[in-house]
Amino acid sequence: MAHRMKIEGQRFGSLLVIGFAGMKGGRSKFIVRCDCGNKEEVFSRSLTTAGRTKCLTCIQVKHGASRRGAKR
Repeated sequence: MAHRMKIEGQRFGSLLVIGFAGMKGGRSKFIVRCDCGNKEEVFSRSLTTAGRTKCLTCIQVKHGASRRGAKR
């Protein structure tokens, strides 16, 4: 049986771990809430390895905002 990390309540960048979502393929998944309010399920390793996981909603908003004002 895989070891489940206890990271509820911890913050990783703009993501706050709010609960355990279950196991998938022997890996722990957690429910996280972004500062923007969006909730997602992510693998624990994605959170703890160099902060690779980002909120997709925030990425799209930031990317879209920077492109809207760009001149071509």
